[in-house]
Amino acid sequence: TIVDTAVELSTEKGFQAMSLRDLVAKAGISKGGLYAYISNKDDLALLIQKYGYLLAMRILEGGMSSTDAPDKRLVQLIRNYVYLTEVQRPWFRFTYLDARSLGEAGQQEVIDNEMRSDELFAQVIRDGQASGLFGDVDAELCAAMIKAMLQDRYLKPWKYSRLDVDIERFVELVLGVVGAHLAINFAHYG
Repeated sequence: TIVDTAVELSTEKGFQAMSLRDLVAKAGISKGGLYAYISNKDDLALLIQKYGYLLAMRILEGGMSSTDAPDKRLVQLIRNYVYLTEVQRPWFRFTYLDARSLGEAGQQEVIDNEMRSDELFAQVIRDGQASGLFGDVDAELCAAMIKAMLQDRYLKPWKYSRLDVDIERFVELVLGVVGAHLAINFAHYG
């Protein structure tokens, strides 16, 4: 409740403008209840970041079977990421836009989390290269570019709305770009 309400308020007002008093009122909890979890807004920002990251990684990692071929894992990882960011857009926007609210240690944690999620993509790409499915590319750079494409959708949803690109078409387009770079055709993966 605390995290969801804080993210909602942050989306409405901005994290800096939101007060803990606003959070208590909107969440319907007591100050004592809130302070049992956090002692200040810095703690709140870290709580939001940690909660969202753990949820995201559980969904991203849980959506892939290590027994699946790397090409299927990459398709599933991209699809899961896009759908996850669609459902959890406020949290992803908070993490991307309000990380400056976290202080130095919190900002470093955001960077570390970003690198760990990039590593999910990079590892699948390296697995695909090792099995001969993917071409010889820089796996880390490719992973970073995939994430940049995916992040554009939740940071600028208005753009894709104007282009009349729904979520499925977006996934197909990303898979087309990634497939061309990796020298594999993802068109038959549905």
